[in-house]
Amino acid sequence: MRVSNFINLSVVAGFFIGLAIGIMKFEEPEHMLFMTVVVTISMYLISLTMAAVYIYVIEPKRSMLANKELIERQLEYFDSEFDQTERQARAIRQFISNFDFSDEKETTKKKAQK
Repeated sequence: MRVSNFINLSVVAGFFIGLAIGIMKFEEPEHMLFMTVVVTISMYLISLTMAAVYIYVIEPKRSMLANKELIERQLEYFDSEFDQTERQARAIRQFISNFDFSDEKETTKKKAQK
């Protein structure tokens, strides 16, 4: 199971556990809602802590903190993608600024004269 799936499963389970506890313990809906939120947040924090420990202890080679070369390659890739997107945006902006809108102006003037 991937770490993100584990965290998502834990949050959903925490929601339903909190809802069940809230229904069993309290009569007022506000207290039920409060219990649901508290248990859901608690389960999220617990699962996040467990996932962080798993990544740090069990998979140190895949950890982002331990693999500087992987980080450098990803940053270079993202930088090149950003440059390419920026060049495309500049080309589109240049095309729009060079586009001749005179046909639309003439059509507007003819409609205004009628």
